[in-house]
Amino acid sequence: MFGVPHNIVDDLLTNLCTFIEHRIFWGGKIMLKTIAMGSAILVQGIYVKTLPDGRMTVHVDGAHYSGMPISQAA
Repeated sequence: MFGVPHNIVDDLLTNLCTFIEHRIFWGGKIMLKTIAMGSAILVQGIYVKTLPDGRMTVHVDGAHYSGMPISQAA
């Protein structure tokens, strides 16, 4: 499409659809959250849900990651 590599267009469309989906679902507010996966890996993404065991799920580039939420600094 117009000299742009196909995978870049797919990524842009996927991110746009995710953005629109979350804007509608959250009433226009996208909540970015940070989770810890293990002791050395932090992931920041769009909040999806909180699991019964206290872990939180976030959405990043078409994938979901679950881990313990990081509390906000004072």
